[in-house]
Amino acid sequence: MDKSNLDINRLSQQAAGVHTNGVAGSRLSKGRLRAELWDKLHFILSDFTDRMIRGEFWYDGLIDVDILKQALQHVVEAHPVLHSAFIDSAFRPYWAVRPYAINDILTVVETTVIENTRAEEEDVTDGSDGSDGSDGSDGSGGSDGSGGSDGSDVTDGSDGSDRSDRSDRTEVEDGSDGSDGSDGSDRTEGSDGSDGTDGTEGSDGSDGSGGSDRLGKVRYDFMNQVIPADHNVQFKVALINHKGKSMLCVLANHMCMDGKGAYMLFEQTARIYTALKKRQSMPAIKAGSRAASMVYSRMSLWNKLGAWLLLKNISRLKEKRTFAFEKEHVADSLQMVVQKWSLEDADNIREIAKRRQVTVNDVLLSCYAHALCETSNFPEGRPFTVTCMVDNRKYIKPSATIGLTNHVGLLQLKMDRCESTIEKTLHCVHNLTKRGKNKHYFGLSGIPLIGLGYVLPFFIVKPGTRLWFTPPVLGFSNLGIIPHEPLAMGDVALEDIMVMGPSQYKRHLTIAIQMMHNRLLFGAAVRGSEKDKEKIQDLFTNMRKHMRELLRNEE
Repeated sequence: MDKSNLDINRLSQQAAGVHTNGVAGSRLSKGRLRAELWDKLHFILSDFTDRMIRGEFWYDGLIDVDILKQALQHVVEAHPVLHSAFIDSAFRPYWAVRPYAINDILTVVETTVIENTRAEEEDVTDGSDGSDGSDGSDGSGGSDGSGGSDGSDVTDGSDGSDRSDRSDRTEVEDGSDGSDGSDGSDRTEGSDGSDGTDGTEGSDGSDGSGGSDRLGKVRYDFMNQVIPADHNVQFKVALINHKGKSMLCVLANHMCMDGKGAYMLFEQTARIYTALKKRQSMPAIKAGSRAASMVYSRMSLWNKLGAWLLLKNISRLKEKRTFAFEKEHVADSLQMVVQKWSLEDADNIREIAKRRQVTVNDVLLSCYAHALCETSNFPEGRPFTVTCMVDNRKYIKPSATIGLTNHVGLLQLKMDRCESTIEKTLHCVHNLTKRGKNKHYFGLSGIPLIGLGYVLPFFIVKPGTRLWFTPPVLGFSNLGIIPHEPLAMGDVALEDIMVMGPSQYKRHLTIAIQMMHNRLLFGAAVRGSEKDKEKIQDLFTNMRKHMRELLRNEE
């Protein structure tokens, strides 16, 4: 798309009712957007994560490709940061608005093509034993598929492709790129149900037939990408149609949004799609401010002054506790670990919280902290810290329109020791979280210090931030209940969902928890080995064990 087409898109955006405030409009007209606080921070911390938010959405029917393209185009035009490149200026970095085509964002995969290709390959082989040997298992050359091992490159070089900047041309039909994604289905569906969870493998529609291995490979190859910060788009979607159902795989740059922002993006896409499917007029999308300072918008002047003085560095950790990863190895690759707990488990947690007069989050966080001690063999009587993500949108005035951005704070749950029982851990966690939430500026500590640093030239800020800011080593992010109705695509309902944060590099681990259809979903993305993945599954299993222990104690 050339500049004239980009201008046409902007005019059509305005005609469709997409609103921008005066400041945003002037920036867009100049072709650049200001890089906000968290944009810069995530860019600097690319040595610790790959910055990619990953999501999978399973639908109970087929999504119309043409309507999805229109919906995505409308949403992306409403949020210019999604088609902008981050310019790493030595003094003041910014987002440069770039031209793009819808094929830069959307990839469509029909698994019938995959299965037909597999059948053709079977004809080439001797077929004497029915095996075709074409399931990609020979692709050992891609075993280091870390998807951007330095957190900034687009690919790991395992297949030599520049997949991230031409998503419309991803070679998924024959799977002949030699990557090791043939087992990708168990990387995205980490739970095998062996621990008593419902382990709903096959929610993607695979039935174990010949095409399911290829389907897993397609999913893994897409999720294994890393979008460079200076790419022309920061948001990618793969629509995979399989046996009468659709799955959306989503990849987004964390510099542009947090978990809540990602949900807003998905909800807007679904809303536009539904309107178009019903032949209704295109709903307007208001492009609000991305500024980190929005969190002070509903405060009085005196409260703002108090919040601006929270200069303490809360990210620094004294202890050296980390998850029980294996040593880093060149063969480490993206591991997406998922475990799903049943409706009964969710009901049990709510019952535990109600009877003990604590929150559901306290119960989940206690099970996580206690399982960490057990799984990683933390020394008894020694301190450790779990960093909890806090949504700061509660500080923004209700009338404000918020754009895609990050509004996250940190709660450092500093525990003096590993407790001997889950009961004691729950008591400790509840007291610590209650104390943190009662603070006047809960979630805002440390943000002014980060903001103060960005007054300086960026070439000074980058090394300075790496010295004093410690990314969460043991992280916990509770996204809460995900309403499934707003994410329906027309009359096609959402069956299942999984959204997780960026792939963490060793020694860091952050788990994401969400609930939908009254089922708890646990996810983590790391760059590691199969044994690391198994260890994280053990962590989730131990969490469930401690939850049941709390339930037994109630009885």
